[in-house]
Amino acid sequence: MRTGVTVDGEVAMDWVDPGAAHLGLRPWLREAVAGAVHALHAQGPLTEGLLHADPAPEAFVGGGLIDWGVALRGPLMYDVASAVMYLGDAAGAFLDAYGRAGIVPAGELRDALPVLLRFRHAVQADYFARRIAGDDLTGIADPAENEKGLEDARRALCA
Repeated sequence: MRTGVTVDGEVAMDWVDPGAAHLGLRPWLREAVAGAVHALHAQGPLTEGLLHADPAPEAFVGGGLIDWGVALRGPLMYDVASAVMYLGDAAGAFLDAYGRAGIVPAGELRDALPVLLRFRHAVQADYFARRIAGDDLTGIADPAENEKGLEDARRALCA
């Protein structure tokens, strides 16, 4: 891993606004998202770098990672939390390998993962609430898919 690398046009990761109108969609939503954002800010400094921001298993193709939407800078643990969110119960082997690679300090991996995983679910809640509020059906056939995404986020955030 190379440190100090920058990319023209990169932006900072700061896209969840707890005051956004669409977070009034459900009674639980604004408080859950605001709590996750607050916990992230309270976490303290984390190792930062360029993020993929959505490393779902289907984004790994032919030995590489596709669908880089924007050069986004933020805590590397965000991508780790994203991978854990997608992998679920199968995340143990990934976390062991990531830890052995030494990309972030072991203490950061251990201590920041719950905070970043909570924030990752808040990002999902924000995303699906925005889609529902705007009746956005891009890439899906039925509004129920947006509702399912929001419900999955609720279960993770309100557990």
